[in-house]
This record gives sequence, C-alpha cells and structure tokens, in this order.
Amino acid sequence: MKEPKEIYFLPVEQLSDDAIQCIEKVFELLDAIKDDCNINNFSRRFTFIREGKAISDVAEIKKDSDGLNHIYINENFCQYLWSVCIYLTAYFENVIHIPMMDAVGINKNGYKPNMVDVEYASDCFFRGRQLLHNFNRDAYWVTPNICNPQQFENIINHANGVYCAAIAFIYAHEFSHNYLGHTQIQQTLSHTIDDEIAADDTAISFIQTEYDSAWGNTYKAGVATVLAALLLMGEDSISGGGTHPDMDVRIENLVAKMDLHEMDPLLGYLGVAVKLWLLVFGGLSIKEDMQQPGFGSYKEIYLFYMEKLKTVRQQRYPKIVKPDWDI
Repeated sequence: MKEPKEIYFLPVEQLSDDAIQCIEKVFELLDAIKDDCNINNFSRRFTFIREGKAISDVAEIKKDSDGLNHIYINENFCQYLWSVCIYLTAYFENVIHIPMMDAVGINKNGYKPNMVDVEYASDCFFRGRQLLHNFNRDAYWVTPNICNPQQFENIINHANGVYCAAIAFIYAHEFSHNYLGHTQIQQTLSHTIDDEIAADDTAISFIQTEYDSAWGNTYKAGVATVLAALLLMGEDSISGGGTHPDMDVRIENLVAKMDLHEMDPLLGYLGVAVKLWLLVFGGLSIKEDMQQPGFGSYKEIYLFYMEKLKTVRQQRYPKIVKPDWDI
C-alpha cells in the first residue's frame, strides 16, 4: 500500500468527498444547480486546482473546454483554509469560550483549557500560512493524517467539519455568480462590488436553509471561517480593491444575515480572527489589547475588534487597493 504522502497532493485532498457531501446536503442549492445546468450553461462538476506554487487565485468560475461555466477552487488555498479552521477552533475554545463560560457561570461540565491543542493548532496555522508565499508539500505531512488523527482527534475532527462547510459556502458563492447571471455580462468596476455582495447574499440564502439541521452551527462556522481566512491572507486583505466589498463591510453584511444572538459563540470566533489580523498587521499592539475592557458577551468581543478593523481600513486604504487574491 502506498503511503498517503505519495497518493495525495496535500492532506486536505482527503476531505474532498466529504466537502462534496456537505454541498449535496443543501437541497435548495442542489435544485438551483440542476436548473442552471439546464438553462444557464453551468457545469455539473467542479475542480480542485492543484498548484506547486504560492496561492494566487482562491476560487473562480470560468468557461471549460466544453463551453460550460465551471467552478475551480485552489487546493493550496483549501489547505490554508483548513489551517485557519483548526487554529481558530482551538484558540477560541480554549482561550475565549471556556473562560467566558466560567465568567458567566455556565461551565456546568467543568471544561478546562487545553493549551497543548492550541500549540498544535498554532503550528498547523503557521504551516498553512506558508502557502501564501511559497509551496513545500512535505511540510504538511509532519502533522497527523487528518482523516485518522489519533492524537488531537477532537480538534481535527471539528476542523474537518468546519472546513467542509466552508467549501460549501465558497462553492455556493461562485455558483451564485452564474445563477444571478453575472457570468453572462461584461463585468465593470462600477457594478462588481454589488455583484459580490449579491453573490454572498444568495449563497447565504442557500446555506441558511440548513441552519436548523444537525449541521446548522457547522455551516455557520464554515461561512465565518471563509471570511476569516480571506481576512488573514495579508495586510491588503481589508481592502476590496474596487472589485469586492471592503472586508469589514463584507463581514458585517454576512453577520447581519445570520441574525446571531449576542451570546452566540460565532461572534466571539469572528472577533478572534479580527483580533489576530490587528495584532499581526499592526492595527493593535499586545499592550493595547491587554488594556481593553472586559467583555460581557461574544457580541462585545466582535464589535470591539471590528470597530478597530474598520478604523484601520479607512486610514490605510481610503483609495482602491486591489489585493492579490480573488473570490
């Protein structure tokens, strides 16, 4: 039997079938896909692009050899996306969520922070971020097989589920461009931002039909993690570049569509992602962060860091600056 390293391009490739199943669970999306295949030149298949180089494109929809509009998703980005899933999951759970439960007296099961999980997840995130600048497949096989995790089983399985839901949202977003007719017209800067917001909104309208299902919270986390991954790709990621909404606007729009309660952990999860960007790219110092007031809800965490992100974006990118990535 061949070793997994010889079979798979990146570890995340092993989750491709699971990601497809996650898409197929969204029945309203499936119905729309069938209609679009019949009347709007949409391809029934989609492709993970394998590249032995740094991440360039995230995902796109374009004509294939049969003249059909086909979705392509960059597998390098997928591996990076998975690393964001596991890092935010471990960090939020152990550094934010458990202490918050203790503070408000709802930690009935007596959960304790596991900083070993956080350290492992941080290492995965570091490896994933390497893909933004260079490519070295072997670096990712230092970590356990993500489909047979053994050690760190809980956080890896959780990350796998969120990752698959994130792919479902990316797919739904790209499909929505075709569904809304965006692929049938000549794009110009004057309307692409509106088109991107419309594609986000339509993708959410499909995904949210599953919010009340057993996988509902995972789908929500998938949407949030896509936004977090895009944000954390670089300093210029907060600028929409004239073709996409600025990232603070995009996050606020999708959070509003989710209609989350102030104590919904997902708000804290997104707040952690924004905080990380601010700390990495100089929008907030560690000293300043340590001096912030205590938070009484996850919404307070989200609003505190989002306000700082919006201020930094307005200061640094008052004009259009196009980022290197695209979705």
